[in-house]
Amino acid sequence: MLHEAFDKALNGRLEWLGDAVVGAAIVLSTSRLLSKPNHSMHQGILKALGARSHLAHLALLYDLQLHDLHPELQSGSPGIEKMCKLFETFVAAVAVDLGIPYALRWLQDLVDPWVVEYIAVHHASIPGRDMRRYQALVRENPELARVSADIGMNASAIAAFGPGSASRRRLACWRVALNSQSSIDASKVHFDDAYPPRPPEFTCDDGQLLSNATTTICGGFWDFGDAAPGNDGHQWVGRNLIKLAITHICFKKLHSNPASELDGVRIECMDSALMNCFALMFQLDVHVRRWHPKGNASSALTASQCAAGFCALIAATYLRHGWDALMQWLDPLLSPWILAAGAGDFRASRAAESRRRELQEHRRLADERKLLRARTRAHTQAVKCAGRRK
Repeated sequence: MLHEAFDKALNGRLEWLGDAVVGAAIVLSTSRLLSKPNHSMHQGILKALGARSHLAHLALLYDLQLHDLHPELQSGSPGIEKMCKLFETFVAAVAVDLGIPYALRWLQDLVDPWVVEYIAVHHASIPGRDMRRYQALVRENPELARVSADIGMNASAIAAFGPGSASRRRLACWRVALNSQSSIDASKVHFDDAYPPRPPEFTCDDGQLLSNATTTICGGFWDFGDAAPGNDGHQWVGRNLIKLAITHICFKKLHSNPASELDGVRIECMDSALMNCFALMFQLDVHVRRWHPKGNASSALTASQCAAGFCALIAATYLRHGWDALMQWLDPLLSPWILAAGAGDFRASRAAESRRRELQEHRRLADERKLLRARTRAHTQAVKCAGRRK
């Protein structure tokens, strides 16, 4: 495992996988330790604990700077960027050697104390303006109206998510959902006859979990309200789990692609248009319910809400069945799209293409900065040598 991580030049693919594992572990830890879902808190913790300086600190805790590194890595002091990359590479080596579930458990145990401290320090930092907006909404609408089906109390609705002839007949209409997405061109994506795979089965005992996962609150007030156990915490967890799943599948199946190309594949396969397509494929638009201000009779879900519902279902599946069962479903579901994107045959939307170009521009600027630093160091060294000769 250590040989794989450190006995050669920095493995960009391992580092890329490790970054996704670290992010998922931080989000899972936050979701478990945070009593009420809070989007800003989730983002703040992920930004703070996933920062290069913090990951470099974790690398030093494990004395990774003392390991025999490749000659390309031995020069210079153990700076933040180098140690951050080493830690992410080490995490990926653990995930490859011992499995992603093991790596997630280890990292959650590792970051739990930091998550607890962050929550204790920042729990009271909700912006006053947003709190006043929410309080005004509650005064005007003391009872937020529910719409659509309550999957938490409906046994037949729960059964619709599991295997069976009814589920197979329902999934047979998946191409209708796909064709409804005008921004997605799947003409070069190859599917087998069993596509799409069925999700793991839920039971009536999972009613509360599914009820939370299929509830969305409109208006952006879910951060501060206790009116309903909305799915925003679930969708945040689910989005990071999808990111990890796509990253893992890319790592396994696109062996010859460098990390820079794999990033583009992941951008395409995480696009909200494709997530919305998956939501319609499994008819989440029927089961997701909205909470909206009183008097708003519209029950139509937007594309972003459907995509969020699919992410929330991913989180519920992980919490109920675990990583292995989740991947048994997601691997055949996502692989056709990943392989097509890796071959350049699939582009999700203009938004994904725009993000791809932004990423390429960011890398270009980063490479220019590295080259400038290298030239500056070389010039400084040359001046010092010239001074010694004099």
